[in-house]
Amino acid sequence: MAKNNVSDWDGVTASNNTDVGGINISEGMPPSNVNDSLREIMRQVRAWQSGDAVVDSVYNGQTTFNADVTFNYTMTLGNGTGDAGQYIKSMGSNSAPVWESLTDLALQTKNAVDITGGTITGTTINSVVVGTNGQGNKTVSTSASPSGGADGDIWYTLK
Repeated sequence: MAKNNVSDWDGVTASNNTDVGGINISEGMPPSNVNDSLREIMRQVRAWQSGDAVVDSVYNGQTTFNADVTFNYTMTLGNGTGDAGQYIKSMGSNSAPVWESLTDLALQTKNAVDITGGTITGTTINSVVVGTNGQGNKTVSTSASPSGGADGDIWYTLK
């Protein structure tokens, strides 16, 4: 089989690499094949470097990118390719990252979460379950007596 791409080269046994791009590089090759094979190697390496050649790469070590990285295909981590809506979670310096789903708003680290529309049921604020009755504002406070507000508002006092 002609070795038409860098990924076709044998990286274990050099003697298995007897051609490059179909050009004979085995013992006793014609002298003109030296120049032609070197040119073909340069073409293949450049195609690989520029992204014009599809090459499956496996790196068993650290890879550093000093520019933007674009994934045009599936990105696979240690636990697979993930599902729609998942995020990549770091597992620390000695473990591979994993895909995770957001399951509990309380686990988020943002200071404020904007919620627009929908219904929140069974919400607990400072150990007080906020009910669903009433049409107005629901306020949880440590103040002994509410002030202000309007008809339909509910005021929860923490003790």
